[in-house]
Amino acid sequence: MWARRVTGFLLIVAIGGCSGRAGPTGVDVLRPGTYAGTMEDLQSIGGKGIATLAFVSTGDVATGSWLVDFSDGAYRNVGQFSGTAARGHVDLTLRPANSRDCVFVVRALTAPDDRISGTYRATVCSLPFAGPIELRLQ
Repeated sequence: MWARRVTGFLLIVAIGGCSGRAGPTGVDVLRPGTYAGTMEDLQSIGGKGIATLAFVSTGDVATGSWLVDFSDGAYRNVGQFSGTAARGHVDLTLRPANSRDCVFVVRALTAPDDRISGTYRATVCSLPFAGPIELRLQ
């Protein structure tokens, strides 16, 4: 009886593990390249938006450029980023081209299939932008 219960449980776990897209693991290696996807502002007027992070380098010194566009252009900005993208963790500071615009901080994990999944927030900004960000290597 005990063996059947264990076998049934293992079968359910195996089937569950094979269905759907895998979540962030924090162990996947981030490759240089352009990652694009969605972000959503849950705090302010931004609404749904798109983000692009173009990684020139990854690892202990990650650098590149970024673009954020909320609500079809209601808020659009570009700039350079720096931080780390190593050992499955992505920690970046996105600085705008115009120093008077919003600075964003991204905290995320890498995920299978060259994805980045996490959150962002504005740290120097008149609007409290914050929410989820989901990107994939293009």
